[in-house]
Amino acid sequence: MKKAILILSILALDVFAVDCIRATFNAYVMQYTIYSEDYEGLRTDSMYVDKGSSIYASKDYWTGNHLDSVIEYGKSSDSEEWENKVSLMNRTATVTQEGDLKKYTILDDGEIDSEYFIFLDKDSLYYKEGIEDDTIYIKNDTLHRDHGEEIIVKDVDNENKCYDKDRENNVWMTYEYETRGDTLIQKRTHQDGGKVLITFMVPVDSNSTTTIQRKVRPAIYYKKAKHFDLLGRPTQGKYTVDFLK
Repeated sequence: MKKAILILSILALDVFAVDCIRATFNAYVMQYTIYSEDYEGLRTDSMYVDKGSSIYASKDYWTGNHLDSVIEYGKSSDSEEWENKVSLMNRTATVTQEGDLKKYTILDDGEIDSEYFIFLDKDSLYYKEGIEDDTIYIKNDTLHRDHGEEIIVKDVDNENKCYDKDRENNVWMTYEYETRGDTLIQKRTHQDGGKVLITFMVPVDSNSTTTIQRKVRPAIYYKKAKHFDLLGRPTQGKYTVDFLK
């Protein structure tokens, strides 16, 4: 219990700093290491996507480190009608050490879904899946990825904001972070078409057996909905939810 409190306290301090470069690197680390049984870090709680012509949101139910089910919502931007579906999940993983690399074998209903290798230290993450590989690393307060073809740099006036640039120095996406309680909110905005993705992440402890729910914050109708709390996140419910009609 004391270990869990200490871990959450350290993570909370890191979250409140909201160093855009470090937070984005941690999001990549989460993507590749969350299936470890001993995973300790941030976990995606929910996602909201506005594509302009349509809106999508998802809410996941976890037990410990196991994803039990996913509820997805969607509608066109000019409609009041939401559609939702529930998917039961049976995804597990095995992690083995092979030299300096960790091998992740992801199983879906007992069948191999994917396999990849990673090497992780404080400022860099190397991954390899099939013939594809890359190293994501922080150097000189800049995040590098895609074999150096892509860099992420901070806004000079706002530590919570950074810009994803290609090799021609063109900005193709911005990252912005904020915190609400223990929740870290990442907002990604594509410059081409204005697609917006909002992801909610919370600190978790691998020893916890508490069910974790992804909570969604729709930006348009949530004030009308009894389904949402004061932070705009869905209130707790069962595995099936009747969304607003």
